[in-house]
Amino acid sequence: MAFPQKLLAPGEKVVLDLRPHWVSLVVSALLGLLAVIVYVLLLMWISPTWPSWTRWTIFILATIALIFTIGRKLLDWATTHFVLTTERVIHRQGWLARQSMEIPLDRISDVKFGQSIFERLVGAGNLTIESAAEFGEQRFNYIRQPEEVQREIYQQSRDARMRMPGTAGTPPPSTASPAPAPVDADLPTLTPAQPSSGMIADELNKLDDLRARGVLSEEEFRRQKARLLGRS
Repeated sequence: MAFPQKLLAPGEKVVLDLRPHWVSLVVSALLGLLAVIVYVLLLMWISPTWPSWTRWTIFILATIALIFTIGRKLLDWATTHFVLTTERVIHRQGWLARQSMEIPLDRISDVKFGQSIFERLVGAGNLTIESAAEFGEQRFNYIRQPEEVQREIYQQSRDARMRMPGTAGTPPPSTASPAPAPVDADLPTLTPAQPSSGMIADELNKLDDLRARGVLSEEEFRRQKARLLGRS
């Protein structure tokens, strides 16, 4: 049973849809096997002369034990989803009574995984997700290939932040220079102030003094003089 697409937001896509690793069923399978063994031993021990209702009672009890230990666990396994989308992490479980939680990718601050030696051999492990969401720190057990899932969560979290306005990856605001303000035709046009003849005469005297002291060469004196006269 795949994760229902109707639960996704517009534009949201499923990246990973994982059920718990099969190792989560090992304990229940061992308990179920133990129940079968006990049932067989009881049938061998009970005398054939015992009433049939006794044997039927034992059979019913053994069947209930199998359903409770294996059937219920299989149903939980089939209806539990660890889902990673382009927007969030979702953990959903249950068939009749359902539980669901989700963590927005842009609120995730850290993702850690752990594996025992046995879990590493079979490709299982746990994930711990820290976030600023209401759930805080959450631990998820029996995750398939937790290191790869951790890497994918980081990738999708980064992509989600890149899509947020005002973050890196979004087009920067325009830096074009503002258009000049319109000129009012009724205002007088301002022109740079022209130097007075007295100021030019003072500048020429200073240049002549610098030439006399040898600071300026004759060529530099003529060039500076021409520049001053050109401003008059």
